[in-house]
Amino acid sequence: MRRTDLEKRVGQIVILDLVSGQQIVTKLETVEADGYAITSAPWLQYAADFRPADPNRPPHPKDNPFGWRIGHAKYGTPVFAISDHTPIAADHIICVHDCPKELEALYLKEKSGIVLANESVLTQLDAANKPRRK
Repeated sequence: MRRTDLEKRVGQIVILDLVSGQQIVTKLETVEADGYAITSAPWLQYAADFRPADPNRPPHPKDNPFGWRIGHAKYGTPVFAISDHTPIAADHIICVHDCPKELEALYLKEKSGIVLANESVLTQLDAANKPRRK
């Protein structure tokens, strides 16, 4: 990928398509003069797997049916961890995609431990914190 195309995305959380066929979610920190894109840890990968709706209960055709679920994991775990400011050669990046807001929130949660709440979550918290009648 061209360096000028990557420079437009500096400071954003993006999805990178790599030559290896993997897609990772990461924050693009900088693009250096030698063409390396510097990214931030963690790199997140997503995969679909076929599992029951509630993994803590036995599968059942009606009560706990199987279905496709999307999960995420940190790239390289448990064998190794990606450190901050990890370089990727620009010619190893095929394409850069915008990251949906839900993935951005999940990335920020993995990076900082802070959960971003939307309006429905705040409404539930308000309802839970109201005093109850006795």
